[in-house]
Amino acid sequence: MLGQPESCGESPNGSERCAPENIGGGDLEDGAEIEIADRKVDSEANVSTDTVVAFQHLPREIVFLCEEKVRINSRYYGKLKVSQYRVVFEPYICEFHTNQVHAKRRSLIPGTPHMGLVEIPLQSLYRTYVVDETIRIETSDSRCFLFSFNREISWLESLHEQLLRWRTAFENEYLAHHLDKKIRIPDTKYSPEVELSKLIPMLKTLSVPLELGIFDQNESRYLCPSYPQKFIIPCRIIQHREEVEKIASFRSRGRLPVVRWIHRITGAVICRSSQPLSGLVQRRCKEDEDLISEYALCALKKHLLIVDARPAIAALGNALMGKGVENVKKYRNASLQYHNIENIHAVRKSYFKLTSEISRAKLVDAPNAFTHLKNAAGSWQKHIQKLLVATCKVSRAVAVDGMSVLVRCSDGFDRTPQIISLSKLILDSQYRTLMGFCGLVEAEWIEFGHKFLDRVGLKSSSEFSPIFLQFLDAVQNVVRTKPDCFEFNEELLLFLANAVYSGMFNRFRHNDSRGLRESQEQDTTSVWYYVSANAAHFLNKNFKQTEIFDFSKAPETCFWNRYFLRDYPEQLRVMSQIG
Repeated sequence: MLGQPESCGESPNGSERCAPENIGGGDLEDGAEIEIADRKVDSEANVSTDTVVAFQHLPREIVFLCEEKVRINSRYYGKLKVSQYRVVFEPYICEFHTNQVHAKRRSLIPGTPHMGLVEIPLQSLYRTYVVDETIRIETSDSRCFLFSFNREISWLESLHEQLLRWRTAFENEYLAHHLDKKIRIPDTKYSPEVELSKLIPMLKTLSVPLELGIFDQNESRYLCPSYPQKFIIPCRIIQHREEVEKIASFRSRGRLPVVRWIHRITGAVICRSSQPLSGLVQRRCKEDEDLISEYALCALKKHLLIVDARPAIAALGNALMGKGVENVKKYRNASLQYHNIENIHAVRKSYFKLTSEISRAKLVDAPNAFTHLKNAAGSWQKHIQKLLVATCKVSRAVAVDGMSVLVRCSDGFDRTPQIISLSKLILDSQYRTLMGFCGLVEAEWIEFGHKFLDRVGLKSSSEFSPIFLQFLDAVQNVVRTKPDCFEFNEELLLFLANAVYSGMFNRFRHNDSRGLRESQEQDTTSVWYYVSANAAHFLNKNFKQTEIFDFSKAPETCFWNRYFLRDYPEQLRVMSQIG
């Protein structure tokens, strides 16, 4: 019944919170026939209103709606609850009675017909509308649910309006804001000073002819709006600010080549940047050429490999617009290699195709449903495979061949952090710890400007593309090869994959760190605070820290069933069987 909340509490500012108005009541008619898992059974005799997973209140959560005998996706019955944070569907425990079988299913393992608990954060609502006697909910992570009620259309329309109202009313309330403040704040903050303190001893030990320092004059973001306030570059150009400005003006969006990691044995550096503004006429920038040469000479092989994540044809298209690639004939000790990784639009198309086939396959007897689903999954995995191939190439170049590497794509927002992060994960054991991985995401994705606001579609879907999800999928494929080399487990990756679309964490609601700071983040709690508070859930008990990690060959990709099929147990069962 929609009316009085199940729990009471005060709002964060101390004022008493009131439940919304009652928009009606009612139940299914006695003796109504319902279809559960393709069998028609008597609702009164064979459906227990006990739920598979008990609903657990979040701190200060108020349940505004609790509706029994709601049907989801024309298949399962359960209880629907709506609070200021989320929509939750609790499937009932079902009992089937036949002449030969009496089976009560409580298990959630693959192979049973039950759904698990379905949770939809209100901030992830992308589109909702009323269709006949159902409310259709589409989320920003491309999930789709149909909730059927035995209600009048006017009641459904009123509920639909309430959902939109609650989403707006509680837009700035985050789950993490209500966490226990006694939990120790994790050390995941990006600090160029800390990074430099680790790099300098390595450079001295190796007698590398490269002196690094911190450029700290980007506070107003005049040089590069999407870079952090401080970053690491050679001391030589720090002392000549005009050189830094010339290099930034030669790179798309001012994203000049900066140091992100150094190999402790070969002295090779991993750098990141955006494409040069060379155009078809192959414009040059002497300062940029000198900087790349400086990075090359610090490596054992005195060479730098430019890893262009794009297809060659895409680079040519950018050149027509005044951008393009480096003329390696003019860059001393440098070479260029393309990796044919598709852009955000191709990734979005593949993702939409996959999620569409997942929704279509919810009817197991649909013709060729699982064949289409497997094909769509294969297309998605091809994108993951290309990322892993590029990652292994970077890792081998730095650790085995002794070459420095510059990783870039077009603007350096998407494919660049994917490859940089995966390479550091493979090459450096500190990033395979729980807090080390969190720090990796904080630095390469949040501080160096992945466009979370645009890519996850919280405000606008014009540039929507699941780039961060694609990265997490690639990570789970790496973790799967040697799980004991990682202190964190798959639960962390699943949590982050859901958190980025939930709208609950401020760090995933901005396009760069400047937007994050301007939003007065001190009023909310970091997503890493939540990870720290629940660390036991994310830790791998069999973790064995080791520096050695095989990157001679990219691992074969495996479809991420636990994420993509989390709401569809029948597909999970069938996909597990067909691979």
